[in-house]
Amino acid sequence: MKKFALLTLFAYLSIAFAPLGFAFDFSDPNIWKDDSNKCPGYVENKLELITTDEDTDEIEFGDAPEEAPEGEEAPPEEELTDEELEARRDEIDEDYNNNFTPYKESGLTDEAENKLELRDNKMAANRDEGKSICGEANNTTEYLEKGDCTASGAVVTEISEIIGPAIEDDGEGNQIIDVYKGICCLIVNTKDGEYQSCKEKRSTYSLTKDLCEEFSPFCEKRQWIISKSGVGIIKVYVKQLYIWAAGTIGLISVVTLVISGIQISVSGVSGDITAAKDRIMKVFVGLILLFFSGIILYTINPTFFS
Repeated sequence: MKKFALLTLFAYLSIAFAPLGFAFDFSDPNIWKDDSNKCPGYVENKLELITTDEDTDEIEFGDAPEEAPEGEEAPPEEELTDEELEARRDEIDEDYNNNFTPYKESGLTDEAENKLELRDNKMAANRDEGKSICGEANNTTEYLEKGDCTASGAVVTEISEIIGPAIEDDGEGNQIIDVYKGICCLIVNTKDGEYQSCKEKRSTYSLTKDLCEEFSPFCEKRQWIISKSGVGIIKVYVKQLYIWAAGTIGLISVVTLVISGIQISVSGVSGDITAAKDRIMKVFVGLILLFFSGIILYTINPTFFS
């Protein structure tokens, strides 16, 4: 029974502390080519082809062969082995890749920069006017924004595993809301009006999976814990952990009592009966400890179980 309890605890901890992140390759530039994966109000970063001599004159790829003065014979060419020739080619290729880029960024246009600045100013104005509320879709971006919560003095903690049902208000201003995290392309590299790559991505949070998938190639369910302080966040964690632990212990206790009762009823060996009775006593001791821990938590915070 001890081994079973330890395995159960290990399984829970493995889930609770699993590495965060998406099981999806967002490094593939072609993902962002589709307009449905670009953020609402995305801007373009235009790329220009390098064509001027000024951009390429200073780039040299190895040493050019020496020219012989007039009237003299040219020096014999250096004979290279296959390995030396391959090494020289690799050196030239590396020099080319490190120093020459056929396209350069011209930077965001004034129109694009103004568009981003206008969006930020509009978000700030909506927060000041109380139009953007923590835990609700932002009027400007159409997404949940953590900035709306921090602007109102709240603390937001994002967790990758669901720790319990959503809670609108636990009586102390703490909330748990279900969100769907996605990633969309905010600044797109273009050349001659054609998509090239994504320059800058941003995380998005929506209340439903359908809304998330409108502008993201992949969505994952998360939870936000919203509180007025860090202490409130810890309280929510402890409460949800206690609820999970109490349920797990209760289930294990019922199973142990049933198995031990059957052993006492059908076993004719005194040793098995004694062992079954010992397990039953340990179960009752564990339940008593769980009950008293609940009393202690209630004494510290009378609203803990509300």
